[in-house]
This record gives sequence, C-alpha cells and structure tokens, in this order.
Amino acid sequence: MDEASRVKIQVAQDPRNLTDLEQKHVPQILLADNFVRIKIGQISHPMEEEHYIVWVEFYADNELAGQRDFQPGDFPEAQFNKPDSGASKLKAVINCNLHGRWQNEISI
Repeated sequence: MDEASRVKIQVAQDPRNLTDLEQKHVPQILLADNFVRIKIGQISHPMEEEHYIVWVEFYADNELAGQRDFQPGDFPEAQFNKPDSGASKLKAVINCNLHGRWQNEISI
C-alpha cells in the first residue's frame, strides 16, 4: 500500500451545516466560463507560518488537472483552466499543515 492510499482525506459531514473546522478547510469549487476557482474554505483559511495551506490539487473525473503550492502569506485560492474534456465531476483536495487533507467535489 503506497502512502497516498493510507492518508485519510476528510470531507464535510453535513455540507449544509459545516463545523467551524470544516468552514476553514473544505475547498469551494467555483465555476466560471473558462476557468475553475478553488477557494479554501467558506471562511478564509489562515496563511501564517504556524498554520497554512500547503497545496491544492484539482481533478477532472479523478484525473489530476492542476496543482498549486502555497507559502505562508499567500492568498488561499487558486485558479485553473476549465477542463475541455467533457468532465462530469470536479474535485479539489487541499493539504493543511495542521489539519491534514480535505476534499470536496461537484458534478457538472
């Protein structure tokens, strides 16, 4: 078993009623005409030396379509080209240095 398959990825337990922790970590996937914006949390995630988002990965139908690394002080948001593959599902996975990996997906 490789490391990626052992890492727990967290999701919102009730997407309509997020906990405080989920509000800062569950990635929001926002569609526009030609791009997809991934916003980290409904409430902006801290980006301090002690607590920050390390990276975000963007998937179209479970295939990696983009990744962005972050540093403390960066704005916790990323923009990717909208896939032209006719994808039916978009997914974002983020990694917080304190609270681990979080995921959200939408159907399009």
